[in-house]
Amino acid sequence: MSSSSGLALWSDACKSNVFTGTISAGEAIYIEGISKSQSVGDKHLMWYYTDGEGSHTFTNTFTVLSQRIFGDLDFDGDVDSEDKALHPTLSSEYGWVIPVNTNACRTTQLQTDIGLPGIYTLSFEGDSAFRVWQSPNPAANETPLLIAGQTVTNGIGGVFWNTGSTAHVYLQAVESGTATLVYSFYGTGEAEGIVSRTSMKLTAVDASITHMYEMLNVCNRAPNPKQKTPKRLFIATEPNDDLAKFRVSGEVHPAALADRMMPGLFKGTTCVGTGYRQNDGEWAFYAAPSANVETYTIRFGVDANGDGTLQLSECGATTGFSVTAFNSAEYNAQRSALSTNANLARTPYPVGATLLLMFLNQSSSLPDPPDSISAIDPVNCFTLGSLTHNVGETFDEDGSGIISRHLWEEGTKAAKRVAESAEIQDLVNGLLASYTNEVANFFAAQTHALTYEFSFTHENALVNFSETSSVWHPIEYDLHIAFGRAVVESLSVSCVFEKLPGRAITLRSLSLQGILKDLYDFNFEDGRLAQQAAKLQLGWRTDSAWRTSGRIFGEKVVFQAEFDDWSFEF
Repeated sequence: MSSSSGLALWSDACKSNVFTGTISAGEAIYIEGISKSQSVGDKHLMWYYTDGEGSHTFTNTFTVLSQRIFGDLDFDGDVDSEDKALHPTLSSEYGWVIPVNTNACRTTQLQTDIGLPGIYTLSFEGDSAFRVWQSPNPAANETPLLIAGQTVTNGIGGVFWNTGSTAHVYLQAVESGTATLVYSFYGTGEAEGIVSRTSMKLTAVDASITHMYEMLNVCNRAPNPKQKTPKRLFIATEPNDDLAKFRVSGEVHPAALADRMMPGLFKGTTCVGTGYRQNDGEWAFYAAPSANVETYTIRFGVDANGDGTLQLSECGATTGFSVTAFNSAEYNAQRSALSTNANLARTPYPVGATLLLMFLNQSSSLPDPPDSISAIDPVNCFTLGSLTHNVGETFDEDGSGIISRHLWEEGTKAAKRVAESAEIQDLVNGLLASYTNEVANFFAAQTHALTYEFSFTHENALVNFSETSSVWHPIEYDLHIAFGRAVVESLSVSCVFEKLPGRAITLRSLSLQGILKDLYDFNFEDGRLAQQAAKLQLGWRTDSAWRTSGRIFGEKVVFQAEFDDWSFEF
């Protein structure tokens, strides 16, 4: 037996033993084409054998051609020997698994070893999960080379790829699903009837987050519609090990590939931690912030290179979810800073200082202590609109809990300052304005009347003790840092109108009494003092001997005042 150059003979299909010597009837050898044919049948294998009639020779002819598709399986941007070595590991069911990411085009190599005349085509079979592009960074107005159900022919309609050796196309996974990229050759001329075809199975896998939550407080979760950025989880590390512990729940499509998807925490483009799969659709994270405060984005990806973490190139599109975590050092620093500020504010801002000191669990000596404290306010943190972050108190999984209510009655600084505030005056004057016709009609009907006693009530009015200069308006600033926005649960107003000579009507006296309610909590996203205090609220723990600052509470202020110089323009 002898063969022409371009063929290799093997004793086994695994190519572990080169064939030499002779072969007996019924035995098999394995033939490999190692260089492409330049014409049909240009490779030869000659057989020699002897029987009773003498020596004989016959020849087999071969035409060698090859097409291959190789993907950038490790997502490092090129197709190299490492990628080609991974191809035999691809499953027949899913093939090359690619995360859905419309901002990434995956390099795919078309390898052509054909010396015969013919036509080359690329076709896409399957659903609409993928697009094929001719460039790695297609322009916004560019048309894909291929979508599902299409076929293109090299050299026709502006389509061209190199068939002399290798060419590249670029795969974009746009939604979950499967498809098959098929590379075909159809011989022409002397090669008429020769067909070669290779294909690669593709699966686009997508992962989305439904919600994420703190492990030890499932009520602290995202999305949180009460936040400015609902898909952001704010979390403190645990006091015993300084790890931020949370779980991510989500969905993977196709679901059978959930074990292939890995969620990662990213700082910019660097993955700093990955989640541990707990069960179908849930992953656990244990994050150790490298700085006092860290914000991470969460991405899902495929660990294509097997290094146990994620590179940005291995990831799908951003999930839109993020985590802001801070450690015990940050908790202590903010507690110390707020404690200093609260004690400095005792004299100029007694109401605000009192509430902050109570929030800090430093209630031994308060400038305006409450008259009583009761724990009788049942709430649900999910529906309590004034509570931005569902932390700072113990809540059951369904959101139910009890918040203590601190009461300031008439005679306290809080009651006096609320009653005399510009915000209460604006509220009353707005209500008075709606009754001016009634007052005017009374005097018009009672022409001899000089005064008119009038009263009204109102409920559940929102007041905003807006921020003002702490130097020029200390009382207003005190109420701002104490309450911010609050609700006047009930308001009763009695007033006396007087008709002056010349038919003018004026407000001679006014008395009011009411109840103001508020929840003493903070929003991290409001910045400055609110962000400082929110860190304590997020870090408060019932089971920690030193994480005792940050417990939220309700405030109730019963206020009453009489005025002989109330300013109202009739």
